[in-house]
Amino acid sequence: MASAAFPYVPPPEPRQWHAGEVIPVSSTTVFTKVSEPVTLQPSLKDMIAFEIGGVPEVAAVFTKMEDRILHVWTVLRDGSRAARRAVYAREQMIVDRTEHLDFDFNVVNGGGVDPRSMFSEDGLELAFIRE
Repeated sequence: MASAAFPYVPPPEPRQWHAGEVIPVSSTTVFTKVSEPVTLQPSLKDMIAFEIGGVPEVAAVFTKMEDRILHVWTVLRDGSRAARRAVYAREQMIVDRTEHLDFDFNVVNGGGVDPRSMFSEDGLELAFIRE
């Protein structure tokens, strides 16, 4: 019995966004406005959540887009050197796969605190949380 072959569907091409245009940032109907042209992959936030959240010691990942810089805060359950190295490796994979965007990665130890209570910065979005 022959197995069914699934056709390859390439990822969508990056789209050029124009100043003042509303950009869907995630699949949860969250939007942001840009003040200058920006090219984003439609699922960038999800890709970051998947990659960094794949490290077992990661408690949460937060993101914020600001002036063509994507700020990423990773909260660790355990701030061990091995956990940090695993996160750094995932961050490098993200940078290697993403063009036309600068990143500001931050890794902090959660110390057992609910990660949602750790930040008060405007525009910061929860991309991943481990329940």
